[in-house]
Amino acid sequence: MQARLVGMAAGQETVLGQFIQGLIQLAAAQLKRFIGQVRGAKMLTESGIAKLSVAEGIFIGVEVASIIAEVERCLQEDRGEYPQIRLAC
Repeated sequence: MQARLVGMAAGQETVLGQFIQGLIQLAAAQLKRFIGQVRGAKMLTESGIAKLSVAEGIFIGVEVASIIAEVERCLQEDRGEYPQIRLAC
């Protein structure tokens, strides 16, 4: 619900709104991973990636392809690592 409220504030149907919702879903997916809810983590990861994919290149300082690749890698390998968002300068 929180992601939806933030998305609405950012313009739910806008690329920015979708992207922010995707970031929130990816963060929630990492929490699910941490508490051992693998299925929930996978579902939120898929949904978050779909929302991030509305943007390309560097969007609001985030390199879209890199964060998607890192999130997927962390989920697949599950070595206790978590993706980090590094802002492009």
